[in-house]
Amino acid sequence: MKMNLLYTLTLTALFLTLGGCASQKSTTTKKVEPSLEVPSVTQQKSETNQACIDIIKESEGVRLKAYQGPGGHWLIGYGHKAGVEQGMTINAPQAEVLLKADLLKIEDQMHKLVKVPVNNNQFSALVCLGYNIGMGNLYKSTLLRLLNKEDYTGASEQFSVWRKAAGKVNAHLVKRRAKEKSLFDK
Repeated sequence: MKMNLLYTLTLTALFLTLGGCASQKSTTTKKVEPSLEVPSVTQQKSETNQACIDIIKESEGVRLKAYQGPGGHWLIGYGHKAGVEQGMTINAPQAEVLLKADLLKIEDQMHKLVKVPVNNNQFSALVCLGYNIGMGNLYKSTLLRLLNKEDYTGASEQFSVWRKAAGKVNAHLVKRRAKEKSLFDK
């Protein structure tokens, strides 16, 4: 994990040195740097596995120009939100750095929320879900409550609850939740 953090910090420093993380297109070029706060990882016991990263990348897709998400927030890369403004652009390596930084933050929060033993697949499935629905929603969820009571089966069944967008069942979310549940159940 320390090597991944070192790699992330090195890439971040390189991108900042080479001219910033993003620029806003207009008649004058204005440098806009998204927040790349990397959370402390000293207390982390697990890390997100590749299966989780693959689910996120496949589900989110990568967009190198800022776009508005369903909630109206500006997003970039693989759904990164912090510090994103309309007109921002990044490149593919920067999208990877933002994803890794976001995952590190969620991993750190997940270690504080989950009070029972979980394997790496369960941990990664929870990170994937938290990445999509937000950690505040996960914190208040029945899924987390059941998990922390060591009801792993009940928690697994709760993934399918999070399949709606704008109050309607969303086919994309149904598929994503099925993948996350499958990962959790391994």
